[in-house]
Amino acid sequence: MRINAVETVMLWVQLLIHLWNEYCYKGIARALRGEYVEEDSCSGKWEKVGFARVKLEVLINFLPVPCVSLDLGDGRRIS
Repeated sequence: MRINAVETVMLWVQLLIHLWNEYCYKGIARALRGEYVEEDSCSGKWEKVGFARVKLEVLINFLPVPCVSLDLGDGRRIS
């Protein structure tokens, strides 16, 4: 018999302002093999200057990565 166990956890991530859009949130979640869940209420209203805070759902055994590269289109990439 298998016991149901929690396989994912919620993780809050703080991002610099130039990554402050849902496309970047989802790209970072994919890089961590997770899913974008939501941004905090202050980030959604642009009340904080300098960073956004987003909630991601990741596998409990995910491996943190030191850098994520996102393709912004038109040959532009950001890390």
